[in-house]
Amino acid sequence: MAQNVLSTENRNDPNEVKLDIVPYMVRKFSNYDRNQFKLIRDAYYNSGGFYDGTYLEQFSREENDKYAYRVKNKKYTNFMSPVVEGLVNPILYRDPVRDFKSDLTEAFVDRPTLSDQTMTSFMYETTIKSLLYGGVFVVGDNFPEDMQPADITTAIDERVFPYVYSVDPLDVQYYAFDRFGRLIYLTYAVDVDVKGDTIYQCFRLANESDVEMGFADDIGDPITYNTDVGNSKMDNVVMVASMPYFYKLAQQYDRKIFPISPMSPLADGSKNMFQINSLIFYQHSQLTFPILTYNGQPSKEMALSEDSVLFYNQGHERPGYIAPPTDTLEMLYQDRNNTKLEIQEMTHQAMNSVSSTASGEARKQADKMRQETLAFIEKRMIELERWVFNQFEFFTGVNDPVEITYQSNLDSDGVDEDIANIGDILDRFDVSEDTQIKLKLMVLRKVFSSMSDTEFETIETDEMQNRVFGDQPPVEDTTDMDTERDDDE
Repeated sequence: MAQNVLSTENRNDPNEVKLDIVPYMVRKFSNYDRNQFKLIRDAYYNSGGFYDGTYLEQFSREENDKYAYRVKNKKYTNFMSPVVEGLVNPILYRDPVRDFKSDLTEAFVDRPTLSDQTMTSFMYETTIKSLLYGGVFVVGDNFPEDMQPADITTAIDERVFPYVYSVDPLDVQYYAFDRFGRLIYLTYAVDVDVKGDTIYQCFRLANESDVEMGFADDIGDPITYNTDVGNSKMDNVVMVASMPYFYKLAQQYDRKIFPISPMSPLADGSKNMFQINSLIFYQHSQLTFPILTYNGQPSKEMALSEDSVLFYNQGHERPGYIAPPTDTLEMLYQDRNNTKLEIQEMTHQAMNSVSSTASGEARKQADKMRQETLAFIEKRMIELERWVFNQFEFFTGVNDPVEITYQSNLDSDGVDEDIANIGDILDRFDVSEDTQIKLKLMVLRKVFSSMSDTEFETIETDEMQNRVFGDQPPVEDTTDMDTERDDDE
């Protein structure tokens, strides 16, 4: 099954699911929603209209040649990428620790997708998409039973075991949630047939009619099939998870799971800046050269440039230079500065940060808010991973619970400040050895904040042992050995 296939906008494929056969009250993204999703995607990936210049708007009285020149000499500044990645990189600062026992689970962690991504890479890309679009769907799938090998070794070698992939909103045709917020219906593009028509995967929960027809054992069981008539069949293998918006979970209003992404204003600002930079470049390259005027008749037609001469009739004013007015350029610079300030403000809001000129207390409060935001995103990522491993266990029957520990770096600034403060305390005050130990352990607890209590107890024990015995190994307790030797004598 193909993953993340081409978008389905502006297509009328015969394979599309028709609403009259859908047994639910479903929703479909509007054209405005899709265009906004595309703008956000292109602003992050520097693709689409930012790549080919078509996001530059042509003014009503602008000549085609002038517009084509601006498109050819476009300039895009990517504000989206550092903001989004700044919310994910600290969480995956180090590779998460996943404890398991099964060889099949290890193979799944190494290759959870059919594109040979690692679990960490999959989580990174899925989180990025969820932040961009406001949410994604995550699908757990498996190979049909007749394709599955009899032994685990062959399954690992040939990569025939369950896999996951994410579904972007641009690939979604219809979706529906019940009043409890459960996903009950989803159709999304998965492939393209030989005719070039999109094939859609359908996921829904079984109703009473499905049970009577033998498509499912119980009401509420998942049912999947695709719209490729020649290969379509009912299946209860595929599982779909709705991955809600990580960053600021919006309430489901009118059963619409996808809220407006906070990256949408940033994408709009990026497009506005894209246009302003184009106009400024045109002013500089085409209209900023002073032109010499000369009393006489031209000997040949000349194009205006920095070495051009503009002739005028005899009897008029003396020769001199004329320059284009600066009002337009000054207005564009002011507009760019205002847009830049707006983008910076949106960036600070998205990152929960403040400008470098803010007071120390303001920066400290902003750092705390940012750490709380990152911690919340981290929890959502761990929840998704647990869902993925639960589906893997459901598909394979392997009883191998995976313990997930993210080694994030959310509070490095706070750690540096604590280390400096503790250093001052130790220098200025004659504190007891027990107090020194407690202060140092407090810093270690923040450094290893993502560790479980059991793992941190090991660190604490090692540090205590190192403090008592130094570089020498601990002296073994030989009491029992001496007692045994006396008994032998």
